[in-house]
Amino acid sequence: MIPCPAGFYSGFKAYQSYHASDVTIGCVQCPAGTSCAGINVNSKAMPQPCQSGYYSEAGSATCYPCPDGHYCSEDGLLLACPSGFVCKWSDVTLSSKPRQCRAGYYCYADYELPCPTGSWSGAGASICTTIIPG
Repeated sequence: MIPCPAGFYSGFKAYQSYHASDVTIGCVQCPAGTSCAGINVNSKAMPQPCQSGYYSEAGSATCYPCPDGHYCSEDGLLLACPSGFVCKWSDVTLSSKPRQCRAGYYCYADYELPCPTGSWSGAGASICTTIIPG
């Protein structure tokens, strides 16, 4: 029996095979949010879920740390940072959740910047509002 390549796992116990250019009966592509590091057909190992703060694409052999400007869902998927939140993982402990922008700041992707003089914002803002005198 031939083991499945990295990014695939054994879907059937009786017959496994694959070719360099295409995977045939028995080897199943590892789903997004999991890793499959080339699991042998005789093994009962299944895809392993990515840990918190990590993600993977379908067919991935490993999980990767969530990059700045994105966040990783609980099921290991990579998502864009929502407006009014900051997703900068190098500044904080590794977490899979975006942090809401503080009042007096505006946020996008992996930046949290103070509002310019003469403007303000509430918590969760993606823009600052100019204060009109009067």
